[in-house]
Amino acid sequence: MKKKNNSGSFIKKIIFFFILLIMVIIGSLAYVVINFDSISAKLAERIDLKQDRVALDSEHFEKLKIHLILKNNLPFKVIFKDMKFEMTVDGYKVLAKDGKDNKMQAVAMVPIEANTENKTIITCDIGEPAVIKRAIQKALEKNAGKIIKAVLSQKSVKKEIGDDIKAITNTKGTATFMIKIGSLEIPFQKKLEF
Repeated sequence: MKKKNNSGSFIKKIIFFFILLIMVIIGSLAYVVINFDSISAKLAERIDLKQDRVALDSEHFEKLKIHLILKNNLPFKVIFKDMKFEMTVDGYKVLAKDGKDNKMQAVAMVPIEANTENKTIITCDIGEPAVIKRAIQKALEKNAGKIIKAVLSQKSVKKEIGDDIKAITNTKGTATFMIKIGSLEIPFQKKLEF
């Protein structure tokens, strides 16, 4: 009789524990869903994103390369998913090749380990290279000295035009990051302005 009572009592305790565990899990999920905006804002604060340089394909001006420095101050790995942004070069708006919303978009999918710094380059196709050429030309006329003009006009400058373009660009947009737990993906965004 006592053994049956003890085993029945033990089963009741296990059932009670599982019900309590399920309630805690559901409560935690509800809290995360209700406060998702503030949680994602706090996650975004722990990611540092800096623009190192901006480069263009100097032959055709069709590809824009943004060199970024990313620092993950979170205690777990995140994935830098993509970046959607608007850019101006010396006041001229850079347009996306596909023309969607005239916003530039670059897919990154770069993993950043916990508490590490990572350098990466994202590339986008430019819609109107002639606009970029004109913007660079005007910026050089306004800002560059004779020596810089001479160096940049030489044919030896073939691959990229680099830091000079960073100085005349303004970028505003959002970078999307993702925390991956098994098959679950939790995205959050960080506003950026360079």
